[in-house]
Amino acid sequence: MRDFDIDRPGRTRQYKSIQKHHRTSQHRNANKWKDKDLEINTFDSADYGSFTRELTKDSWEDSKKNLWGFLDNFPFVGTEKEQFGFFPVPTNPSDRWHGYPVIPFTKGYEIEDSLLKKWVVDEVLDEDDIPSIKKRKRL
Repeated sequence: MRDFDIDRPGRTRQYKSIQKHHRTSQHRNANKWKDKDLEINTFDSADYGSFTRELTKDSWEDSKKNLWGFLDNFPFVGTEKEQFGFFPVPTNPSDRWHGYPVIPFTKGYEIEDSLLKKWVVDEVLDEDDIPSIKKRKRL
């Protein structure tokens, strides 16, 4: 499967699914999504800042404007049983967003405390979940 664009009417952030992050990709060093629907839904949760696509919520972004997403009840979204997706802010503002599953296990990707606290306040994460996330363990 090749790269493909996901048009998101009414949203500023448009998405591109990158082939090297597809389950069937031969790229050995790329984290891979379990399937296309999980990839898109993880991005939507990050962009909307909710599991229900409410327009009243703030996006789940860190201080660098990167997006972080996960799904209700923490299903595995990656082929290595990752539960969180990372969506780096595009270098060029006219480029589409893309991302890949990263947590747990992938080193070098840390969810900032401020975002973890936001998730607790918004009641999408329990305070008890934070130590596991910081230790790169599954929820």
